[in-house]
Amino acid sequence: MHIENGCGCTSGVIRDSLVPANDSSKIHLYYIPSLTKDSGKIIKYITVRTNSYPPFKNVLIKGEVIK
Repeated sequence: MHIENGCGCTSGVIRDSLVPANDSSKIHLYYIPSLTKDSGKIIKYITVRTNSYPPFKNVLIKGEVIK
């Protein structure tokens, strides 16, 4: 598994990059609004690349930044 960040304000960390078939792993997602000066409602995507079909899964981060 591999995580591709959409921008510099998002990142993800995978607990185990090698996951056996029919098993699972945790992904910790991080969003730092101060890096882009985002405010208000936001929608960001992080792409998880695997060797399954389809090979790419988009994970949605949705929220509201209050300053």
